[in-house]
Amino acid sequence: MINNLDEAIYNCKNDKDERNSIIHDYMPFIRSVAKKTFSRYLEYGQDDELSVAMIAFNEAIDSYEPDKGHFLPFCAWVIKRRLIDYIRKDSKSNMNMSLEADNNTDDETVITNIDHFAIMEYKDAIVTEFRRYEIMEFTAMLNKYGITLEEMYKSSPKHSVTREVVDSTISYILSDEDIIADIKKKGILPLKLLTNELNVPRKTLERSRKYIVGAVLMRAGDFNYLNSFIRWD
Repeated sequence: MINNLDEAIYNCKNDKDERNSIIHDYMPFIRSVAKKTFSRYLEYGQDDELSVAMIAFNEAIDSYEPDKGHFLPFCAWVIKRRLIDYIRKDSKSNMNMSLEADNNTDDETVITNIDHFAIMEYKDAIVTEFRRYEIMEFTAMLNKYGITLEEMYKSSPKHSVTREVVDSTISYILSDEDIIADIKKKGILPLKLLTNELNVPRKTLERSRKYIVGAVLMRAGDFNYLNSFIRWD
């Protein structure tokens, strides 16, 4: 996967080969959005829904601008809207006879029901997919500092008193941009500074060092779905 997808998308608008490469790499993502929208398994080369979704992905590249936020959420929205349009057109043709047979049912009611179903399925799928991508990105970030997710978990405070100390330390760090920048640059805690400023035992911070570093990197980073999933407070 591309590390800085937003930048790559913006730069590939006029580069056909790079665009095709990105589309190929993100075919699993395209299928995931389409599959959850229709709530059934889809196969490339067999299902027209995936062709619609790929066209939508390509359309999202053309219309993407940085001020629209990150590309993947924006792209998922474009794919979902195009698929709902596809459902509407297909449903109108396939359900025409049943609509004529029931005078109490109109097109708008059918479309509304379809939209509601698609949006609910889409929401769960997209959140899960984005959270998975963020876990991959966060794991790669931790690895740069010689930390694994397992090590971060093992060093997390288990006792309530210790957790309060660690949580307070994390909050203090997050309030100071200089400390955050230092941690991002070196991957280490300024133990002397923290123990002096917060009057906390150095050993407590040392035991939870990897957890604190990881928590700061996640909360100060661009991991919206992970942060919303984890109860920090």
